[in-house]
Amino acid sequence: MLGRARAVGRLPYLCLPMPDDSIIITPEQIPDLALAWKQAYDRGRSERAPSLVERLRNRLRHRYFRRLARTFVAGTRTGPDGRIDGATIRRILLVRYDALGDYICSTGLITWLRAAVPDAEIDMITSPRNDSVARIDPNLTETFAVDYQFRQVRASTLEPLRRAREKDYDVVLGLAMTRMSKLASLSAYVAPLAEKVALLHRERAHIYGEVFTWQVERIGWVDHWANSFTRTASETIAPLGPTPPLPIAPYIVLGEEAWSATEQFMRSEGLGFIGFGERALLGRGWSGPAPEPFDGARYSVLNISAFGVERQWAPERAAEVARSIVERRPEEILYITGVPAEMAQVDAAVTAVGDARCRRLSLPLQQFFCVLASAALVVSPDTATVHIAAAHGRPVVGLYGEKVKVAEWHPIGTEFVLVLSHDERTINVIPTARVLEAIDLLERRLARSRP
Repeated sequence: MLGRARAVGRLPYLCLPMPDDSIIITPEQIPDLALAWKQAYDRGRSERAPSLVERLRNRLRHRYFRRLARTFVAGTRTGPDGRIDGATIRRILLVRYDALGDYICSTGLITWLRAAVPDAEIDMITSPRNDSVARIDPNLTETFAVDYQFRQVRASTLEPLRRAREKDYDVVLGLAMTRMSKLASLSAYVAPLAEKVALLHRERAHIYGEVFTWQVERIGWVDHWANSFTRTASETIAPLGPTPPLPIAPYIVLGEEAWSATEQFMRSEGLGFIGFGERALLGRGWSGPAPEPFDGARYSVLNISAFGVERQWAPERAAEVARSIVERRPEEILYITGVPAEMAQVDAAVTAVGDARCRRLSLPLQQFFCVLASAALVVSPDTATVHIAAAHGRPVVGLYGEKVKVAEWHPIGTEFVLVLSHDERTINVIPTARVLEAIDLLERRLARSRP
């Protein structure tokens, strides 16, 4: 639903009580489970009236955003069908100053925009966590990296925003999912005269509607966030030509220099390369041909790291799974990996396995993107690694702690099996046997799908 604060709000975030044991979930089960979880949430939700302090803050927010938006005149780009006329769009700004997985889940939106307004420039406000990949995205013209945790305006934050402000955008798509006041303030500063779009905020739609003249409703639990991001454009912009049907699977971007270093690593380790898939894009500046496959050992990747502490996999628990993988796959090499700050935990897991075929994997981010392209299996907590592997079309076993994350952040465009913890506070109560059962189930599904 479109227009100035005309949509009905989305459901707020909530984690429901868990069953007594961790459960295995296949892709076919997710729609029914998500609907059941949503219904249970709806029955248990209680409306809470805002406190006096909240009402005062909302009044001040409303006045503030009304002043911010006073230079904007709505409707100047509206076409005959009530959406923004694609013919009036020269430059689009995406605001994505958060995590790497969020950027990957936004690439379906970028695919849609590139088809809908093929001649428009598409820029992105990024973060230090995703800029190194986004800036080589051939579908983006320019990126402006800002600290995703900024709360006070500093020179380091203002400089990229000032450069973005000089671009004179026609449309801003605000894709951040939290801290809407920051998102609205930033959008109004960077592009005061642009049409501004965001997902609808249930409690304060009338406030943020002063800045975001288009607010797109999403249904929590049912709508995957990647699809919600794409709908911010498909429901507000009238395309100039044919566009792909929704949902659109995310893509991955690979750098030539990173691939060169990755190839050296893979050949030195005796690994095989199966080639990049159809959703792997050669990054901006890639001058040579796409790399050709080469023979070598099969390998799998097990990741222990995640952004939230509740999703981090303890090395001793990961080692139990890794030991069984090594025993069950005698022809493969297993790499255990994690973020640079957690390489000590990775080393502890590798040492606990105690097998030459279980090795540490520590690569720069863009090389990690490349090496996942040929992984026979990826096992990871709910984090960016899941979405990188999915964009490559690699099979995934994902460890999730929260029902809502299963419903809204599961992998897209690949074969996968998920394990949902019975305790939303940690994935480390998931039994090793349950993870191995999920791997076995995934192998059976893959075997049925092979020619």
